[in-house]
Amino acid sequence: MMPYPEALAVPLVETMHGRQVADPFRWLEDAESPATTEWLAAQEQLTDGYFSALPVDHWRARLGELAAYERVSPPFPCGERVFFTRMGAEDDMPRLRLRDADGTDRDVLDLAPGQVLDRWDPSPDGRLLAYQVSLRGDERSVLRVLDVDTGAVVDGPIDRVRYSSIAWLPDGSGFYYVRGADDRRVLFHRIGADPDADPVVFGQDFPPRTGFQVTAHAGRWLTVHTRQGLAPGNRIWLADLSTPQFRPMDVGSDEAIHAVRITEDGTAYLLTTEGAPRGRLLVAKVDTGLWRELVPEDPKAVLEAIAATDTELLVLHARSGVHELTAHDRATGKPLRRVRLPGAGRVTGITERPDRAGLWLEYTDHCTPDRVYRYRTGDGRVLSSGVAPKRAVPTRHVTYHSLDGTAVRMLLIGAGDGSRPRPTLITGYGGFGISVRPAYDPSVLAWVEAGGLIAIPAVRGGGEEGADWHHAGRGPAKQRGFDDFTAAARWLIDQGWTTADRLGAFGASNGGLLVGAAVTQHPELYRAAVCIAPLLDMVRYESFGLGASWRQEYGSVAEPAELDWLLSYSPYHHVRRADYPAMLFQVYGNDTRVDPLHARKMCARLQHANPAGMPVLFQNLPDMGHGPRARSQAVSAAATMLAFLAYETGLGLAEEPDQAVP
Repeated sequence: MMPYPEALAVPLVETMHGRQVADPFRWLEDAESPATTEWLAAQEQLTDGYFSALPVDHWRARLGELAAYERVSPPFPCGERVFFTRMGAEDDMPRLRLRDADGTDRDVLDLAPGQVLDRWDPSPDGRLLAYQVSLRGDERSVLRVLDVDTGAVVDGPIDRVRYSSIAWLPDGSGFYYVRGADDRRVLFHRIGADPDADPVVFGQDFPPRTGFQVTAHAGRWLTVHTRQGLAPGNRIWLADLSTPQFRPMDVGSDEAIHAVRITEDGTAYLLTTEGAPRGRLLVAKVDTGLWRELVPEDPKAVLEAIAATDTELLVLHARSGVHELTAHDRATGKPLRRVRLPGAGRVTGITERPDRAGLWLEYTDHCTPDRVYRYRTGDGRVLSSGVAPKRAVPTRHVTYHSLDGTAVRMLLIGAGDGSRPRPTLITGYGGFGISVRPAYDPSVLAWVEAGGLIAIPAVRGGGEEGADWHHAGRGPAKQRGFDDFTAAARWLIDQGWTTADRLGAFGASNGGLLVGAAVTQHPELYRAAVCIAPLLDMVRYESFGLGASWRQEYGSVAEPAELDWLLSYSPYHHVRRADYPAMLFQVYGNDTRVDPLHARKMCARLQHANPAGMPVLFQNLPDMGHGPRARSQAVSAAATMLAFLAYETGLGLAEEPDQAVP
């Protein structure tokens, strides 16, 4: 029995649409109150005591070795210059670099400690750089403009931009951008002008919390992609860069357009799910808007991205979670060849070369850190720009059936054949149409080399099987994703891969909600669980962080029926006296997306309900936000998580290491 810090359960009950909703730990929403700060200090002492007996340093050292690799982004050419980011094996954060016309490289920015480079956008000639910086990961980006030759800041600061896209005019005299909090709008900024006087050019008539993304095409056209909340698709509006008079690029549905690419000759390529939930490619001249199908829907793969060379279209599909790249004739869409990628993995970036004779690709998989490759038109070869370290990690795809009979695919990473139970970690995301794709992850490699297994089910709510898969696990259907996760856990146990006392779960953000719902609904299936920056109080989520922008995904308590959806699974409201698994809540002190109050309230309620149960721990990670962070910070957080899960599931006590991983 752990001596949990005292936390008063207040008998607070609200009547909402005729329902009684208890919230005994609402006082923990105030992070600055004396009661909360005292509670946090006591939780830190408790957690530090627990981890003092675990080999956290061992995990930190191994993760540091696996994470110590050089990563260089695809080149971004502007005029005679090329911009790119580089993070060497010794670096803690990426550095923005510039290669001048004479071939010399140099750093572009000198950031102060604690600053995070959120986004950078050079002008077309490479003379100016619009860059956005936040402090200690809080993602409250501030935009400035740098003269690349002199290193002087010539414009800004412009606040309230938060990862705004930038669309430069061809001569670099100004740019379109997105600004605001709940009332974000598209504005135009002339270099040197007062940003508070920047005119709004688009979005005045859109509802609050509409998202906008601006893109310049071929130095002539401007598109604005509008979306509600984080919906993956919506409408795209088109204008001339010099005279922004917008008209919709309409294909018949307000939620069907996902991407557009306009080439120099005015040909527009449009990725849409209109009539094709897995995506198809349309083409038209921008001055006609007469769309015709160029690449039809693949019934077993999801169309994710397109890029153009001088003669070819490169089309990126995801099949069973693995990316495929095919070359097509630009005019007819006729397939030319399948591009041979370095492995069964994921293309994380595609950059078009200025000579249009090929592309740069950024690729990763479970064994390979991100590397840049060159694709050449004509022969279709993919050439590496460096030697990527390889590690042999066994992987396999399996199919199981969810509680309603739906077939769900799951990736298993690690050795074994199910004949001997192993400590196993199950994780997923299942929201916003976001797909979990193969990626190099030191945490996965460290767990697998120690003899463990990783399971990643493609639960509904994600985008692994297209738009229909997303819609099948959102709003009133959110429970289906939790059912998919539960069915995956049961399958792993029933098939002999693991046992309930050797199964751990972890998830972050919406994945933290997934894990929180899974363990409150079926605690008997898990030995341990980690919720990272999670959503857990689904009655109050709209009032904090960016929660109000997620109503389209989850629903709103303002509507009686939607309150019923949310209360049916809200983890915080389903805590009861039960044998819960060991729980660790990890939160980020500067998280402005998902407020740490979710984890504070859930932790307190679990400790109060089960004082003699398995350990329930809270870890606050200061100076970190929901997004990018220093490599050392990521390693330290992952080491704590793995030490906790390894101890609770017994990894390392009787396992045979996976000899396939060096």
